[in-house]
Amino acid sequence: MATHGAPGGPTSSALYDAATDSFRRWRAGEEPALDDLVRTMSPVLWHVVRATGLESPPSALVNLLPVSWVVGTAVAIFLLAAAAFNLARLALAAQPVSDPRLNQLAADVARTLNVKRPIRLLQCAGGIIPMTWGIRRPRVMLPASAAGWSDDRTRAVLAHELAHVRRGDWFVHMLAELCCAIYWFAKEPSSPGTGGRAALRR
Repeated sequence: MATHGAPGGPTSSALYDAATDSFRRWRAGEEPALDDLVRTMSPVLWHVVRATGLESPPSALVNLLPVSWVVGTAVAIFLLAAAAFNLARLALAAQPVSDPRLNQLAADVARTLNVKRPIRLLQCAGGIIPMTWGIRRPRVMLPASAAGWSDDRTRAVLAHELAHVRRGDWFVHMLAELCCAIYWFAKEPSSPGTGGRAALRR
């Protein structure tokens, strides 16, 4: 989907570049940069501001910043919630692993890594990648094809996923995603929303 900006303004990922640059210049004391920031972050709102002549008083632009922040934060949280919903739906479609070999390998790897929390091992049809999530009772999901993996490959995959569990990576990722939702305007241009969706599942 195309991203539309003000006439002559940046599009797509360049919006992040322009917004970040304007914000930094405004923080450095360049008042005109605030004008650029509002125009970049909310092109439609900018046209309304221009049409009604609200751009004249500097205070009007300052008043628009909280509105833009609330809208951006709401969108970011909605996307995070949608990703969480998709993950929950995937978990409901999964089945507990019944293969004794896989369960035994998971128990052995958990013991080796000193993972004390009970692990729920799941299996899901389709081309999913191995993933883990959860805090009190972490879940590790494997693709259905894992039943045909060699012991060495299975141990390597389980060691990778259970290392996430031991370090509490999922909880840290969730905190990072919430911070990104609140400070969405400070995201790096090279990663517009790429970290969160994967973080939910890793």
